[in-house]
Amino acid sequence: MVYGDLHPGNVLALAATLDPGADPDAGRFAARAREAGVGERVRFLDSAADLRQIYAMADCVLAPARSEAVPEGVLEAMAMGKAVLASDVGGHRELIENGKTGLLFEAENSADLVKQATRLATDLSLRNQLGEAGRQYVQRERSWGKLAERYVAIYEELLEGKAQRAKCIEQSAQS
Repeated sequence: MVYGDLHPGNVLALAATLDPGADPDAGRFAARAREAGVGERVRFLDSAADLRQIYAMADCVLAPARSEAVPEGVLEAMAMGKAVLASDVGGHRELIENGKTGLLFEAENSADLVKQATRLATDLSLRNQLGEAGRQYVQRERSWGKLAERYVAIYEELLEGKAQRAKCIEQSAQS
């Protein structure tokens, strides 16, 4: 039994490049959904559209990447208060505290993905809790103000080190 059989009312919306000129695989995903008999339950949204509108209509956001260095989409979804289910790779692990600010599933493990997606689909309280905790995390740790504070601290530390080295060089020259 697959996820769609368990949750027949759900619709999967995928944000992707829909322009075959920009992505030769653009039509392939829609064709595969039709072949699998779920074409009417899959919506392909143009990723060039306003992401705030896409996130606003979502109950949760899935990020099943095989590798991810800087997961901007996950960060954006969390900032919008959406529960996130992501593969346990790279930057996802940095952003998501499993079970607190989102859910992680074993990368390339479709059974684990379905299990965790079912949890989110069937537990509104969990979706709300994860979405709110993720939003608070982004506000507290990933806001522009917080990032600026971190950069200032790094620059101050570098300047302090440079001043210390200059002082040492000056003292050595006087000896």
